[in-house]
Amino acid sequence: MLFNINPYIYFFKKFTVLFCEIFFKLYYSMTSLLPNCNNNDNKCVLVFEPNALGDSITILCLYNELKQLYPSYKIISVVNRKWKNLHDKISNYDGIIYIDLPWSKKSLKNKLHNISFLKLIEIKNNFYNYNIEYAYDVRGDILNQIFLKWLGAKKIISWDCDLSRKYVNLGLLLHKRYKMPLELNREQLNKSLIGIVSNLENSSTIKMVNNVFIHINAGWAKRLWDKRKWLALITKIQNEYPLINITVISDQPDDTYNYLKSNLYLRTNFVITSLENLYDMMSFQCDLFLGLDSGITHIAAYLKKPVIVLVGPGQLPLWQPNIDKKRIIHHQEYFPCAPCEQKRCFYEGKNCMDIINVDEVYGAFKDLIEEINISGFHNVDPKSILGIGLN
Repeated sequence: MLFNINPYIYFFKKFTVLFCEIFFKLYYSMTSLLPNCNNNDNKCVLVFEPNALGDSITILCLYNELKQLYPSYKIISVVNRKWKNLHDKISNYDGIIYIDLPWSKKSLKNKLHNISFLKLIEIKNNFYNYNIEYAYDVRGDILNQIFLKWLGAKKIISWDCDLSRKYVNLGLLLHKRYKMPLELNREQLNKSLIGIVSNLENSSTIKMVNNVFIHINAGWAKRLWDKRKWLALITKIQNEYPLINITVISDQPDDTYNYLKSNLYLRTNFVITSLENLYDMMSFQCDLFLGLDSGITHIAAYLKKPVIVLVGPGQLPLWQPNIDKKRIIHHQEYFPCAPCEQKRCFYEGKNCMDIINVDEVYGAFKDLIEEINISGFHNVDPKSILGIGLN
């Protein structure tokens, strides 16, 4: 299902996209654009994803495959400057370029008057030493493609429409234009753009659950869950699973965090930390992740942790985490507006997040715990449990 959008706005934006594509195709065809760098030693392949945290995490899986496709080229990722500390820590790319494009911000999306030419010149200087042979625009965003062409990218590969599947492009600026599949999640979608066709999800490495991380934040207010439901859920888990340690994670001491901290006294850790520290904590201490539709959920899936995700207005299956052991809880089937652009809500007080109840989240938690623990038990040698044959 597509985003629910005013038809007049839809056709205006669609016309704007097509006009920009045709205009810049004519412009670039009449303008001799040279790459920033003519040094063959600096030939590179760009993976262009300067947007949200979850977006940037889903391109990490592409490096090895791209290195096999282009063994003599440097593979460079382009991500948002906000995620610099995390990507400096975890990225496997040959290089990373951090930028902050005006149209990568949700509040400025498609507002061309906010684009400063001087700012773009400043951003372009970051690419000066790279001879861009191939550029993968994994979002299908016409503004990204115009910008990549301006950088001197010789061959741009992308989709026939943008990621939200609203605006179809003509592919006039593209070397290769692929039809975007509808049934894949974001990581699988990225892989299919470079020729890897697979519906397989990452396999969780967890065999027993002792530590549960709960993340209560999300990038958009319409994705948040009621603090009283969080309290009821955590209390129920603690009563039914007294041996499980729970860590509540937040990026700031907001109202929900303070409410939970003042009402949960036993066996609950509360942590406010940076992304890079959270990555380390989740790597070594987390056995199961429970959270909202956010970038942190994709970090958990990247670390091959089982996840439970509460989804409200997000786009499915595009944004479900790429992990085999997961539970996705949503009720979008009851809301004709879902998925939406989250600028306003037609169902205030009873929206797609409000309708998610504690019992169904706990049921999913219990079901996933049993699946993980049973699979883990099947992988343990019974003799080692009984102590048979051990010195």
